[in-house]
Order: sequence, then structure tokens, then C-alpha cells
Amino acid sequence: MRNVLSVLIVGAAASLTMAAAPAAQAAGDTITGGCYDHTAADPTVPNGDQEGVMGDSSVTQDSTGLPVFATVLCVIRVNGIEQSGTKYWYSGTGAQSGSNQIFYAVGPGDVAKLCQDVVYADGTDTGEICQPA
Repeated sequence: MRNVLSVLIVGAAASLTMAAAPAAQAAGDTITGGCYDHTAADPTVPNGDQEGVMGDSSVTQDSTGLPVFATVLCVIRVNGIEQSGTKYWYSGTGAQSGSNQIFYAVGPGDVAKLCQDVVYADGTDTGEICQPA
């Protein structure tokens, strides 16, 4: 009887977890993680140019929670302008990852942003979403 009760309790907990997962993904394809940058001012350049690494570490799923193919675009924009040598794509089914060295110029008052755009296998495109770099 004790084993049957344990199975029922575990089964009930699993049912609650599984029922909650689709609700969180009801909007369709999802991404967890995404673009990142680890840059710092170059101490040898007086105007604060940035150098370091940018990349992507993400997991993508369809609305049922299954892995889905996606391409993640990462780019640095300064004052809205794409910076040369900072645009990279990372693709995979269910997981995307990679990193690249970058360098970009910034001056006093410039606004640098890390932007991400995700295109899923079904053609869904998130559009470019930017955050401070």
C-alpha cells in the first residue's frame, strides 16, 4: 500500500508540473537564455573602446515543449548603428551556442546596445530586441 501511495503522490506532482508547462509556452516558440556580451574598456585606448567576447547560450522549444530549430542573431549597436565585426548567428535544434571576440568603438555619451533576433523553424521571427551592452 505504501508503494502505491508513493506512486500516486509522485504521479500527481508530475501531472501538476506537466499541466503548468504548456500554459507558460502557450504563445508558441520560446527561447531561454540568449545573446550575451562580456566586454570592457580597452585601457590602451583613451576614448573607452570596448573589447571582449559576445555570444549566445540558449535553448529553444515549440509550444509543446519539444526542441525546435532556431537561429539567434546577436549584434552590437552604438547609437542605433550596427558595429562592424559584432554580428554573429548561432543555430541549432533545441540549443544554440557559440562565442566570438569583438571590438567596437564608443565615445562619451554614446549608447551601446546588445541586440538579439530569433528566427524559428516555422518562420516565426521575434524581431530585434535590444538591451544595454
